[in-house]
Amino acid sequence: MPDLRPFRALRFATAAADLSEVLAPPYDIISPAERQALLARDPHNVVRIELPADLGEARPVDYEAAAATAAEWREAGILTQDGEPTVTVHQMRWLDGEGRACSATGLLCRLGLEEYGPRAGVLPHERTHGGPKADRYALLEATQLNTSPLVFLAGSEPAATSAALLALTEREPDASGTTADGVSHRLWVSDAAAAAPVLELMSAAPL
Repeated sequence: MPDLRPFRALRFATAAADLSEVLAPPYDIISPAERQALLARDPHNVVRIELPADLGEARPVDYEAAAATAAEWREAGILTQDGEPTVTVHQMRWLDGEGRACSATGLLCRLGLEEYGPRAGVLPHERTHGGPKADRYALLEATQLNTSPLVFLAGSEPAATSAALLALTEREPDASGTTADGVSHRLWVSDAAAAAPVLELMSAAPL
């Protein structure tokens, strides 16, 4: 079974808790023009770390620049680390091509590494290409930050898992924002004790 745990997350320290100016869409859908627009949007937009060069064009010096940026922002207090392990409920909302409201809710947590095989807690999912994997690993190695979390389907009891997740959102979000692609994001931060029920449900079956 998967080993899911809270962790001390690194976050933007925004006084108004509005992350719109510093958020960016997933790295692999950002075009060169969109990347330039994000760089101009705010000097602290996360694209400076997440995508330090146009997609597929990063060199060692670019990964080093991303690491230096992350270190500078931590030193300046732009990025701060949670004092205790937490989990974060992340809810996205958007309109589909026909204008219908859609949403997806998940949990940001730590996943333990394990041997690959039929008894692993993580099942094979996406056939990824070598180039993107090498790029993300180089960024991870340079920055020591996981800026691109993996997405899994979790929980052997979908209804119970959804209910446990939603129970953590029965208050105003701790932060929110809208990315350049029009997707709204809301975040709720909970301590280990509050998150224990949903972590237990999500660990009950392979991811």
